[in-house]
Amino acid sequence: MFVRTKSVLENANYVPNAKEIDTSILLEDDSIQVIKNIYSFEDILKAVTDKNEPYILSRYLIELAKNYSTFYNNSKILVDDKNISNARLYLTYMTNLILEKGANLLGIKMPEKM
Repeated sequence: MFVRTKSVLENANYVPNAKEIDTSILLEDDSIQVIKNIYSFEDILKAVTDKNEPYILSRYLIELAKNYSTFYNNSKILVDDKNISNARLYLTYMTNLILEKGANLLGIKMPEKM
C-alpha cells in the first residue's frame, strides 16, 4: 500500500495544503475508516511505548493498509470535483506518511517501487 499511495501522489504531482482540506465531505464509510485510523496513530504510539509491545504498531499498520486498500478500490481519488479530489489526495498523503513512519519505527525500510 505504501508504494500505491506513493504512485497516486506522483500521478497527482502535488499534495494539497492541509488548511484547505475539508474532510467532512468524505462521507463514505471507507474514507471515514481511514480517517479514524489516521487519527489513532498517536494513541497507538503511546500504547506501544507504554506496553513495550511493537506488535501493536505492526497490527495497526496492517489495518491502516487494509482500510486504505478498500478506500482506494471503492473511491476514485482524482475526480472532477477539486474539493473531493484534494480531500482524498490528502488522505492518501497521510496514509503514505504514517505507513512510512510506522515502518521506520519498526526498522523496516519501505520499497520505492514494486
